[in-house]
This record gives sequence, C-alpha cells and structure tokens, in this order.
Amino acid sequence: MDRFLSKLSFWYFSIPFRRKTVCFFLLLVTIVTLIAEGFGYVFYRDILTKEISQQLYGTLSKIDDNISQSMNAVEQTSEALYENTVINSYLNADFSDVEQSKAASSVPNELLNVLMDSNGDLSSIYISRAQAVSLHQGKLFDYAWDSIRLSSIFQLAEAQKGDPVWIYDYYTTSHLLTENNRILCNARISYHENGEPKALMLVNLKESALTDALTVESNESGSSYLIMDNEGTAIAHSQNSFLDIYTAHLPFVDHILAQQNSFSFTINGVDYLVNWSPSQNYDWYLVSFTPFDYIDNNLANLFYIILMTFLLSMVIGTFLSFFFSRGLTSTITRLSAMLPRVEKGDFSVRAPVRGTDEINQLSLQFNNTLKKLQDTIDELSAEQVAKQMIEINALQEQINPHFLYNTLESINSLAILRGYKDISQLVLALSHMLRLSVNKGNAFLTLEQEIDRVQNYLYIQNIRHDGKFRLICRIASGTEKQPVIKLLLQPLVENSIIHGFEYKEADCVIAIRSFHRGNTLVIEVIDNGCGISEETLQKIEATLLPETKPGNDIYGIYNIHQRIRLHYGAQYGISFTSFAGHYTKVTIILPYDNHKDGGPNV
Repeated sequence: MDRFLSKLSFWYFSIPFRRKTVCFFLLLVTIVTLIAEGFGYVFYRDILTKEISQQLYGTLSKIDDNISQSMNAVEQTSEALYENTVINSYLNADFSDVEQSKAASSVPNELLNVLMDSNGDLSSIYISRAQAVSLHQGKLFDYAWDSIRLSSIFQLAEAQKGDPVWIYDYYTTSHLLTENNRILCNARISYHENGEPKALMLVNLKESALTDALTVESNESGSSYLIMDNEGTAIAHSQNSFLDIYTAHLPFVDHILAQQNSFSFTINGVDYLVNWSPSQNYDWYLVSFTPFDYIDNNLANLFYIILMTFLLSMVIGTFLSFFFSRGLTSTITRLSAMLPRVEKGDFSVRAPVRGTDEINQLSLQFNNTLKKLQDTIDELSAEQVAKQMIEINALQEQINPHFLYNTLESINSLAILRGYKDISQLVLALSHMLRLSVNKGNAFLTLEQEIDRVQNYLYIQNIRHDGKFRLICRIASGTEKQPVIKLLLQPLVENSIIHGFEYKEADCVIAIRSFHRGNTLVIEVIDNGCGISEETLQKIEATLLPETKPGNDIYGIYNIHQRIRLHYGAQYGISFTSFAGHYTKVTIILPYDNHKDGGPNV
C-alpha cells in the first residue's frame, strides 16, 4: 500500500501544473454535479418555500389592513357614543324610578339603532349605568349594574381609565351579554367628575366581519388563515380552516411565541408550512397554513432541470478550466524563466503585472524584492566607498601636518627667545588643536579631548576679540570618555561666534552640557546670542533632511549631521532650538558606549 501511494504521489507531482489544474476543475464540476443532484431538491424546495412565505406575508399584511378597517369603524362608533350629547345627557340624568329611565331611553336607543344600521359589521351596542335601564341594540342579555361591575370585561375596561380597549372574552369566569358567551368588543368606561364609574359602553363586532377579512379571493395554494391573541387563543378563522376555533391553546403557539418566522407543523397527519405576522395595530398574531403538497407539486420537473443544467455546466466548466489554467500558469512560467537571470546577479529583470489578483500580487512582490535587493547592494557599495575615503583621508592627515608642526614649533621657539609670551601661547593652542584634529589618523576623539579642542579654539578667538567669549562646561560623569567623531563641537562653537555674537559686544557665553539617557548620549551647545529667525530655522531643518543639498552658509551644520548619520546610523544627528533675540541650542544625539572602549558604537 505504501509503495502504491508513493508511486501515485510521484506520478501526481510529475504532471505539469496546467494539466493538474484542468483535472482539478473537471473533478470539481463532477463532484458539484453529484452533490447538486442530491441536494438540489432540498435547495429548490427551500427557495420555493421562501417565495411562498413572502407571498403569504404580503397576504397577511392585506388581511391586517382589512381587519383594521373593520375595527376602526367600531372604534369610531365607540368614540361617537362617548362624545354624543344625547347619550351623555341620559347617563348624567337622575331618575326617580325605573319607569322614568325607560321613558328617557327611547331617544338614545333610536340613536343606537341608527348607528347599528350604518355599520353592518356591528352585532350589538350596549350601554349600562347605575339606577337606570341599559341602552342596547342587538341580540344580547341585560344584566344589573352591580353584576356588570363584577365582570371581567368591566375590570379590563376600568384598567384603561376612560380609554377604549378591545376585549376578546371567552373562557372567562363571568360570561356576559351574548348567547354563546364569546364576544369581540370595544369597551370603554365613562366616569363622573368625582372619579366614580358612570357607565360601561360596549360596541360588539360580528365574528363574520373577521371571517370575511380572512377570506382571500385568490388562494391557489389552498392556505387557511387564523387570528390568535398573544396567549395562543384563537379569535377568528377563515372559512376553509381545518382548526377548531374553540381551542383555547393552539398546539403550534409555542413556535410563534418563540419568534420563529416560519416553520413546518403536522396537524392531523398533514404537513403544513406555517407563517405568521404580528398585527400592526392590535396585540394579535395573523397565521397562515399552507399544505406542503402544494409546494411538492411545483417540484415535479426539478430532476430534469437539474440534470440538464449541470450537464451544461460540465461542458462550460471544461472550457473554462482550459482558459483559466492558461492564465494561471502563464505568470508562474514567466517567473520561472526569470529566475536563472536573477541567479546570475541580474536584478534589473521585472515581471509584468496585469491585475491585482494573487498571481499578479506574486509578480509585484517579485519585482519589489528585486528592487530592494538592488537598492541594498547600491547602498552597501556607497557606504563601503565612503568608509574607504575616510581611511584614505586619515592616512593623508597623518602625512600632511608634519610640515605645519615643525613650522609652528619654530615660531614658538622664536617667540620665547624674543619674549613674546602671548604669541607663544597662541602658537601652542593652535598646535594643540591641529594635533587633536589629526589624532594619529583616528576618526574619533573622546568627548573630553573634543572639549579641550574647543577651549584652545576659544583661547585663540579671545586673543583676537579681547576676551569677549566665555565657555561653561557641564559634563556628566561617565560621558567625558565617550568616543565622538572629530570636529563635532568646534564648528558649532564657531557658528555661534560668527552668527550668534556678530552684534554683541560683551557677555557672550557658550555652554556645553552632556548627559546620557539609557543608550543615548546627549550633547547640548547653547549660546546667549541673537538667536535664529523662524524662516532661517525652517531652512536649517529642511537642510538636515535626507537627499537635500545645503547652501554654502550652513554647509558646516550639514557636514556634522551627515557625518553622524554615516558613522552611527540614520536615527542619530543634530537638531536646533532657538528663540530669536535670546538663545540658540544645538542638540547632538549619539549612541552611548557603556564599555567606553574608545571606538564608535555603530
């Protein structure tokens, strides 16, 4: 078995990628066809079920509108009774006996009769009050006021405090008013000024009004419809309903109360699709029942449709597999052809990019990788050339100054012989500066040596400017032996003298401060000169950006910044802070060498 699997694996990986792609697509289409034949029936049946459900939801919405029209007419009648002056005069009148109230009830009863005739959906109107006969029209029973107040209808209406309420009264403890003890009425209580109930008004809707609203003219699906309340009690049903209207708790109500949009349910051995929708105006549910036999009859030709569709899909899939595999493998083939050139060091090759899909993204990444490799090689070459030039310059610096040393030594000896001590000190300071500049060819000095060089430079400048400048050094312990590049501070001090103190005659102070923050050495050069204008400061900051050519007036600053970046990296350099008319501060950021071994921490 293992040998067979090994040979099969070898054979598979030996097939060209394009053939693998074609075989994969054909296999995929075949599998999809077999799965579609198995699940197509269920899938299409589900689609058809959803379409029928959508149609039924529309039907339920129309039914809801029909019910609302009938019930709105009842509500308008109830409102008219509540506001009618004749009815209210009868309810507010004090009668000495029953006979007097009977005589007074004739006119209000005639009004009720007119209202009944104007709305054919009304089954009865009933108005009951204390110490008087009731006003009523329609087929109903009359009860005493005390019995009325004990009924469930009165209690439900009283909870509304004068507002109307719809009541479906069935299976209650106190049945009133109708022969079959089942009533759908709009109830409302009128009150005296002292808050005591004055009368109960009931406007009853015919059951046939709801039955007619549930009857749909076009009903090809054979659906039946039902109205039920939020407790699962049937209120009305369509004429073709198979349900017992007197069922108190319908068997499928738990599914509706659980908010299942549509579901299947078996009733009397028949499977139904049940859809429901809450009424927009009343606290009821509208429910439809559609037999699944209607749905299955629409699926008779499904098998033939699926078979023909997927046979066509296999033909189209075969064609597309050849087309797609060609587009897929052509890019990979081009990349493979370019790799030998890359192996030989030719990083200028580029793959064509004709889109944004994964294959073209691979070509784009291939091109970006080659470009980054070429840029890295160029950068390393430039750095290597720069380092070689530094070494060459260092060797030249070891040779060139010997003549100057000898000349300065001769001048110093001559000055001592003739008693010119100031000239001797000046020569010694200049000689010391030159020796530190050369430093035996080394590109680095300690911070202490660099400050010593600045002190010699200021000594020379003070002789020239009659002691105008003063130097203050605050060097943190541990930083004085830190290695720094040569000519780091002296050009900055010279810049302060030339530009900062040009118009200042006295009290010219230059301060140098150093400290370290973690692995960073911070050196600050501060002068109390004239400062730098905002425009000039922006120009300096722009010059310090990469690939920027400086002007001659700030070339020294650019030189220091670039030498720092070259030796230590792009994260190091100098920055300026200035307040025009008060001060200028140059901050130098270098790496801090914890070992202080005298070399650069690159």
